[in-house]
Amino acid sequence: MKRFKKFWTGLQSASYWTQLGLIAGAYLAFYLILFLVIGYATWPFADLPPLTERFAKVTAFLFLDSGEAPEINSFWSLLNKLGLLLLTAFSSSLFTSKMIGHQSNLKFSKPLAFYSRAIIESEQARFPGEYLVFRLLNAGEHDLYNVRVAATLRYYHVATRTFQHYTCNVLNATIPVLGSQMPFRMYIEMGEVASAIYKKRLSFADAGAEIISLAEIQAEIAAGQRPADCDQMILYVEGIDSGEGKLTTASYRYDLGTVSEGKFASIEPRPGQSGFDPADIKRLFDLATPVQAEPVR
Repeated sequence: MKRFKKFWTGLQSASYWTQLGLIAGAYLAFYLILFLVIGYATWPFADLPPLTERFAKVTAFLFLDSGEAPEINSFWSLLNKLGLLLLTAFSSSLFTSKMIGHQSNLKFSKPLAFYSRAIIESEQARFPGEYLVFRLLNAGEHDLYNVRVAATLRYYHVATRTFQHYTCNVLNATIPVLGSQMPFRMYIEMGEVASAIYKKRLSFADAGAEIISLAEIQAEIAAGQRPADCDQMILYVEGIDSGEGKLTTASYRYDLGTVSEGKFASIEPRPGQSGFDPADIKRLFDLATPVQAEPVR
């Protein structure tokens, strides 16, 4: 079921020309198979009529008047109608979902990196705390306006076997214009987080009853005391696509068990230009190295 959902989501996000090609290919494949099956089921293999005659009779039977080919079983007419019904339902649902919904081409970096005080200071930043950092890229053709980013921490409380959801603070949660092909670093603040009824402190290494510790979560996962995919940072992004004028949304989940300390490599604009080299984005977008290591240039 998950594979089918992933496949269907991919079809919805594909271009109109790709969808048209897929639909046309589905119709062509259906009728090609139906033509071959009808031909060999109707006439003996040793006494097959010429191809042009078979094509004319099967075409007339399927699309014109079935009485012009009385030797063909009426069952194939029913199968033709059923196939047309399914193909029409598939194509209409695909186009309808494309028109009423628009999934953006926002890309999230694979790692969610922990920026310790050492990393923050190495960037000469004046932020007072520590942060979880990911990269966000608008990979579409058009700019996104009024972009808003929200982060929710899903925490699995082992003792009660319940999920707790905490709202996190994203420092740069509002972006007036997210330009096409421009990578952004997004900063989620460590520290106090709140759910509907709880308040706790999010920390990387500290531990305690009122602390959600990433190091403790990872230790429990390694010891087999906690499922690996229960604790997640859930991101939600929305904005207005300047090309289509539609609200576009995207979401992404990071498993907290995979978070480690690291610093994203710098991606610089092209010399003398405001744009970025696609090769640099591809090479460096997911690269986060420990602060002690020399980042790749």
